[in-house]
Amino acid sequence: MRILVSSALLMLAAAGPAFAADKSTEKPSEPMSPGEALANEKDCLRCHGVRHEVIGPSFLEISRRNRSRKNGDIFLRDAVAHGTEMHWKSGPWPGQMPAPAVRGVKLSDEDVKQLVDWILSLK
Repeated sequence: MRILVSSALLMLAAAGPAFAADKSTEKPSEPMSPGEALANEKDCLRCHGVRHEVIGPSFLEISRRNRSRKNGDIFLRDAVAHGTEMHWKSGPWPGQMPAPAVRGVKLSDEDVKQLVDWILSLK
């Protein structure tokens, strides 16, 4: 019995590469947009998931709320650059959202534009 089990394990180990996923058929991942790359670089994903809430709301939810709001892009640019009063049902902070400016992260006007354009493009 031991010999049979050992033989079977040896055959599986030898055949392992044949069962491995063929990487050549996988779709290449889409290149990151400048805004998404910036969100990674500036550590925005520490508090915001792209499609799920982490500490703060997801970027997808932020996009949904601000796309339907009159002047939502202007509101969002200001919120990203300077923080804003809390407008979310959940979250641990009363009053002020600890946006980049509050946490000491420096964002240029172009950085803010790229982040907001990317956030609003999420659907």
